[in-house]
Amino acid sequence: DIALAVCKGMVDELFDMLPGDAVFSQIIGSGNGIVKNPTVRRLLNSKFRQNILIPVCTEQASYGAAITAGVAGGYFESVEQAEKLIKYKEIQGGGKLL
Repeated sequence: DIALAVCKGMVDELFDMLPGDAVFSQIIGSGNGIVKNPTVRRLLNSKFRQNILIPVCTEQASYGAAITAGVAGGYFESVEQAEKLIKYKEIQGGGKLL
């Protein structure tokens, strides 16, 4: 139950970082702490009341660096144009927490 408390603390900290009037249309998660941890994903779904989008690419940091290099090198006109290349899968909430 210590591990669950740590996960809850992580999610609460993320939530508390948002301004009180924050409005968002989607939640995108990346990194192994979210991708490989179903408990954290369920807690995020519950706290934010939305499903989470996870990049399909497994090497997210490398992919992001490549996109950034493409923008810096002029291959893409903007970050917004480049980020359209990123494909996501939706991770739905549900399931009971232990």
